[in-house]
Amino acid sequence: MSKENNLNMSVPVKLMYGGVAGAVAQTITYPLDVIRRRMQTAIDSVNMLTLVKTIYKKEGLSGFYRGILPNYLKVVPAIAVSFVTFEAVRGLL
Repeated sequence: MSKENNLNMSVPVKLMYGGVAGAVAQTITYPLDVIRRRMQTAIDSVNMLTLVKTIYKKEGLSGFYRGILPNYLKVVPAIAVSFVTFEAVRGLL
């Protein structure tokens, strides 16, 4: 995208781009966060590969995305505002 087009984007468009970027990033990385949290709360030491197999076997693919909707409610607006703020500050510099 050229610099001229970037400067002409409205704030709602920038918010939308930031929100979509946050949602995509969260969708891709969320399974790793689930695995990290479960490893932290495990009573005994657990291997990551073993945990992945266990989650998939007991809960299926949806087990890796359990709790993502509340996470979207937190992350999407935060990234959207962060993107708009970054663009505003970059424009001032």
